[in-house]
Amino acid sequence: LFQEIKSRQAEFMKAFNSGDAAGAAALYDPEGYFMPNGIDPVKGRAGSFLLT
Repeated sequence: LFQEIKSRQAEFMKAFNSGDAAGAAALYDPEGYFMPNGIDPVKGRAGSFLLT
């Protein structure tokens, strides 16, 4: 499980750092929550990337 998490994290960072928002978003669960500091949580893949 730990290696799977680290692998997904590396995939996300690669996509994020290269400006690939669609690739980064694809790694989020469509029903998941994004909970950044200082603002209300948002639900879903699309909502998470409206914040960026």
